[in-house]
Amino acid sequence: RDLPRNGRIAYEGNEIDEKGYQELVDLSWSDPGKQWTEYIIATNNKELFLDAHPRHETKERVFLAAKINEPNKHAIANCVLVNANGSPTIVTTKMIKVGQELTYVYGRQGEWKRDGYRAGKRAHKPWWL
Repeated sequence: RDLPRNGRIAYEGNEIDEKGYQELVDLSWSDPGKQWTEYIIATNNKELFLDAHPRHETKERVFLAAKINEPNKHAIANCVLVNANGSPTIVTTKMIKVGQELTYVYGRQGEWKRDGYRAGKRAHKPWWL
């Protein structure tokens, strides 16, 4: 079914603290092929992060928001990332038809740079957000 504008998808994952996050950063530097920190997002609590890496998923527990991609370099995202009651949440900015890809711009990604990569444009934050 289509998703209406203002549709919301909570960013879910395993909760990790600052120490756990730093351990994964260190692992990423020592083994860059594993992408240990690629699905981690900060929360409103500066000491809490959500790790939605696929290695944590099960048949019963799928982290949907972690599967949303950035728009290609010539496109505009159709979702924005907001803080909803202290939790990161993806919000659709317009109606999304069945089969249409959900996209949002991830933003600053710490010290990690992706050479030659350029994401599309952010969705305009709607007046109702």
